[in-house]
This record gives sequence, structure tokens and C-alpha cells, in this order.
Amino acid sequence: MRRAFTLIDTLLVIAIVALLITLLLPGMASARAAARDLASLSNIRSHSGVFQMYAGDWNEYLPCVTRPDADLTIIRGCGGWGYSPYFGATQVWPIPLADSYYNGRCEGAEFIHPARRDDALIDYLLSSSIIADPAYWDLTTRTGPNQWGGQKLTSVLFPSAKAVLSEMHPIHGLPTRVAMRDGAWRVALGLADGSAGRWAPTDLVDPVPSGEGIYPGIMYGQGVYGLHTPGGVRGRDVVR
Repeated sequence: MRRAFTLIDTLLVIAIVALLITLLLPGMASARAAARDLASLSNIRSHSGVFQMYAGDWNEYLPCVTRPDADLTIIRGCGGWGYSPYFGATQVWPIPLADSYYNGRCEGAEFIHPARRDDALIDYLLSSSIIADPAYWDLTTRTGPNQWGGQKLTSVLFPSAKAVLSEMHPIHGLPTRVAMRDGAWRVALGLADGSAGRWAPTDLVDPVPSGEGIYPGIMYGQGVYGLHTPGGVRGRDVVR
């Protein structure tokens, strides 16, 4: 005759199950986070490929969607229009590219990290370094907005080490030089050769400390990995 479970048996089973759940949950959460980061990297790689297509269509110029000779640029596309300061291009770049390269889309899953839970429209920032002359990204030769302007893909000296996009992570935030001082996470970058990857700060070149500077039209006045490359298109973001 089979013995029925006693109350003690039942409580013991519940305790064991609870313990197993406690042990497994962190691993499951970590696996989900890794999967979302991987999906985000796929997004970045796709956009980097689009930038190569854009350069092929526009005499080798990488996307430069704002005017350096105006305080604000009218940005048209995606069924609407708006204004942007010069380095606002880091965030609004999908709008003018939408009709020709994204089937009219400038927002949605391909433009945000899968872990994003707020109403942000984009997590992938165009590198400021590809819309200003290399001399602008050396503080000893920086003279001001007269050095702003589009740069050519053919001017990139290290395509497999030069960022064209940088991820603003929904959990960790913007990969600034200050935020990454303790190597808190791995920075995701899209590169000029169409590839993408994640790197620890120790594997990256530190950005220009003052970012885009102090002029009207800037977005970031502190160094961001992948955005403010020393040497601009002639420099590297990844140590290779």
C-alpha cells in the first residue's frame, strides 16, 4: 500500500522548488539580458550596412543630415518634418533616411534596444565624428563650426576599428568616458566596415573628453565612446 504525502513532505518539496527557483532566476535573467543585447547588436549591424549603402549612393559620403551653416536644419521624412541642431543628427538620422533605406520607417523595433521599456525613439546614435573634419577631433587643432561637415567613407583609415554608431543602452545609459570609468558594461558599436560588436572600455580608445565642445548646435559636451573619436574618421574607436 502506497504511503500518502504528509504535510511535512509537501512543505519540503515546496521548499526545494522555491530554492531551485531562487538559484535559477538570476541565470535566466542573465540569459534574457544577453539575448536582448545580441538582438540589439543585430540591429546595429544592419544599420551599419545601411550606412555603407548610403555612402555608395552619395559619392562615398557617410550620412550627414544637418547643415553646418545654419542654427537649425529642417529635417524631412517619415511622413513629417521638424528642426534639429547640427549635432542633433546623432539622434534624428533615421528620419531623412527613412523613405530611401527603411521603407518609410524611422521608429520601431529596429531602432531601439529590445530591453527598452520607455518611449525613447532611438538607442543607436550616429557618430558625431563622421560629421566634422578630423582636425575638429583634436583639441590642439579645433577651431570651431567652420570644421563641421560630412566625411567620406573612403577617408576612414581603419574601417574595422572606426565607429559609425554607438548604442545608448536602456539599462546602463550613455557610454560616456565618466560613466565607463569603472568598466561597468561592454559598449556596443557599429563599425565603418559594416560589422558590429561589444567591447570593454579597456579595448576602446578614450573619446575626446569635451565631446562636441561648447558651440551652439552640440548635443554632448562630454566624451562618449564611439561618438567623439580622437582623429575623427582617421582615428580608431577599437584598439586593434
